[in-house]
Amino acid sequence: MAVNDWEKELSLGDKYLEQYNYKESLKHYKKASELNPNSDKPFFGMAEAARGIPKINVNEIIGYYKKAIELNQKEPLYYTSLGAFYIENNMINEAEHVYTEAAKIDEQNKHLYLSELAIEYYSTSIARLDDDSTQQELDEIKKKALNYFLRAIDLEPAKAQTLLQN
Repeated sequence: MAVNDWEKELSLGDKYLEQYNYKESLKHYKKASELNPNSDKPFFGMAEAARGIPKINVNEIIGYYKKAIELNQKEPLYYTSLGAFYIENNMINEAEHVYTEAAKIDEQNKHLYLSELAIEYYSTSIARLDDDSTQQELDEIKKKALNYFLRAIDLEPAKAQTLLQN
């Protein structure tokens, strides 16, 4: 493998992704993955590019993310990106799992990952509500998002209530 060819393909994938030319980006990331199948970067790029191509199956995109994670288990961005994708596709339990993994990998920034989970969950869930949604449905979304926020700041619900009453 010529390193220059791999870097060139990866760079072109990045360039086209920045330009929102997802099909061209995906093509170059795939070529980079063929040139260096042990690198996580092309697989993450493939996942990101594939998200912009509506005809690509959800499971294929998940597979790209999982391959990037398999090749580099220490990159929190891969986990949080997969988590956001899971939330977009209403796969909440899976999202919670990968955001929690990101928090374990990078303890120093776990509050960021878990608060991102809360925001992504809340925003996406609210956007799915329609005019026929009940207050109970809205309250359930708020409750779950609030629990994610409490985890982000290592605060038990009872302690949060105490703090809010003072």
